[in-house]
Amino acid sequence: MAYLVPSFSMFNISTLEIMDVTANYFSGYLPSTMGFSLPNLQELYLSGNRLSGVIPSSITNASKLTELDMGDNFLTGTIPNFGNLRLLQKFWIGGNNLTGDSWRFFASLTNCRYLNLFDVSSNQLSGVLPASIGNLSTSLLEFYAIGCNIGGAIPAEIGNLSSLKYLLLDRNQLT
Repeated sequence: MAYLVPSFSMFNISTLEIMDVTANYFSGYLPSTMGFSLPNLQELYLSGNRLSGVIPSSITNASKLTELDMGDNFLTGTIPNFGNLRLLQKFWIGGNNLTGDSWRFFASLTNCRYLNLFDVSSNQLSGVLPASIGNLSTSLLEFYAIGCNIGGAIPAEIGNLSSLKYLLLDRNQLT
């Protein structure tokens, strides 16, 4: 199993607050324990690489995370429960190969009271948007779920998102 280059050990730097390796040629899997040794991590930017495999559920142990960007990689599997990331403000995981039709992870995001940007576009999530969308942070400004094979109706509860400025749901199967 290949791990993220340059080194698996960079995920063991407990003093690390910001990590940005956006738009490189990193490939391989994210270490399953990556979140356990990053207690001070506030911003993690891994987008635009060639990362594959699943999003490690241990990432939720990095409880100081405010920005998480894993977009535009080759990540697979389901989206883990991010409810422990209560300080999360910006959440980008669009442009991967993530799957799932239950949106179970979605309910966990209601614990993220500062969330203002949410992007899961270009993943194969399917299913219907859950009514729990109305329980997301009232500070949510941007919601992107473009090209996710979402079906059904847009839940009326979306009206609870009183600060929403951008709602992009194009290229789905909404009725």
